[in-house]
Amino acid sequence: MSIDVADNTARICQTCLGEPWLKDRVRSRGAPETCRFCGNKGKCVTVKTLAGWIREVLDQHFQLCRTWSHYGVDDHYSRYEQEGDSLEQIVGDLLEADVPVVDAALDELTLIVPTDGGGGPNYAREARYAETREHARELEGGWEHFRHELKHRPRLFNADAKQFLDRLLRDTQPLRTQGKRGSPVLRTVKPDEATLLFRARRAPRPGNLERILSSPGEQLGPPPPECAPAGRMNSAGVTAFYGAFDRETCIAELRPCLGDTVVSGAFRLRKPLRLLDFPLLEQCYREQPLSYFQPDFKRKSACRHFLRRLHSKMRHPPQPDDEAELLSTQVFAEYLSGVVKPSIDGVVYASAQREGGLNVVLFSHVLDIQLPTERPSVMGTESALRICDDSAMVHRISAIHYRCDHRQAQADGLELSLDPHEFPDDDE
Repeated sequence: MSIDVADNTARICQTCLGEPWLKDRVRSRGAPETCRFCGNKGKCVTVKTLAGWIREVLDQHFQLCRTWSHYGVDDHYSRYEQEGDSLEQIVGDLLEADVPVVDAALDELTLIVPTDGGGGPNYAREARYAETREHARELEGGWEHFRHELKHRPRLFNADAKQFLDRLLRDTQPLRTQGKRGSPVLRTVKPDEATLLFRARRAPRPGNLERILSSPGEQLGPPPPECAPAGRMNSAGVTAFYGAFDRETCIAELRPCLGDTVVSGAFRLRKPLRLLDFPLLEQCYREQPLSYFQPDFKRKSACRHFLRRLHSKMRHPPQPDDEAELLSTQVFAEYLSGVVKPSIDGVVYASAQREGGLNVVLFSHVLDIQLPTERPSVMGTESALRICDDSAMVHRISAIHYRCDHRQAQADGLELSLDPHEFPDDDE
């Protein structure tokens, strides 16, 4: 179907566009006309108007890719290649429309000439484009600013950090996965026979093994404050329960060596817990992608980037030189457990050691910490957890599996991407 847009009379209705935000924009700003593409009458805008909206997105979020000159093994002359995607592919993805609509929008888009004497690129069908790295830098800047504020300003009185986290939680709380039984990302886990949490400890010597097996409830529970090391979600001296939803994951999270002996035990819930579930949050992000056309795209992109970065950091043990990163996740935990009302009792996060495994950290306010104490575990009778009788198991590590992601190095060296999700588990 060939559409002549030279006279600027070709109109398109919201039904011919798949992108939800664009459909809403046509519905709210369009006028009753006959659509040139489907022939139906309804709210329409001109193709020229549509092309203008596309140009706004391209100007803000995309850039022309550079061209590479290189020789192949059997080449006598250099060849030129350009990275990125074609304009047709990008516009097609933006519109989520049929080929005739995309072609008409491209025809109009490539006719647009900047009115300010060159204050923007002219777009060409034969050129290739990619998302601008400036946006990635802006997203990364938000994380770096948060780290800097926590490191160099008082935490408990840092109004900027609280404001920032309040905004994140406001965007996050309403989210739920799709489907008739969609789950909220801030979910309540109730006590039942099917809900068990597992925790494991190494037993490097026979004496350690005997001590754990003689008192698994105390030895496998959270450590007392004086023995609690700094973790991703707790400061040194603050008790937290780090566990998993299955036994294999809690063993893998210890990162044991070949031949190590590990003891694991199961805990049952005594009362409901409010948990922020990061894997469900990631699922919501996949199911409900942001649109370049929505007015709050940049703000919500920054929110998603920050929480994804936080989730990535939670999954890995702290490094000795990781003070600023460690502080960020610890303050987030303090915010959830002590600032948010009603308090959030813990966080569910994906395992970095076992694919599909889920970890959980429960904050100290649900563990009924008893002080003073000389016992290895300090949970009182009001704790949300209790050890399951006869649940202790001894494991001997007989094999360890590794998996690597590989990236091709360029001839002039490895070019590292600014996109933190290309290497999601790396520390930049």
